Amino acid sequence: MERKILISALKDVTDYAAINTCLHEETHRGGVIWEICDTCGMKWADDRGGKPQSASEMPNVIKNAYKILADLEGI
Repeated sequence: MERKILISALKDVTDYAAINTCLHEETHRGGVIWEICDTCGMKWADDRGGKPQSASEMPNVIKNAYKILADLEGI
């Protein structure tokens, strides 16, 4: 497969992920135990562990796509 086509496809995937993946950066308290994402509405209860630290990270499959893209562009 031609390198340009592969780079273009990976850019499309990473751009799509950046737009459509909520990183839950803006939240508010909903009552006593709830933390609620202002963007997507996802909720975490304090008595069930609360919001995980990984909630604000891009999924590993997307991180891997960024890494491969950087390697391809650097060649």
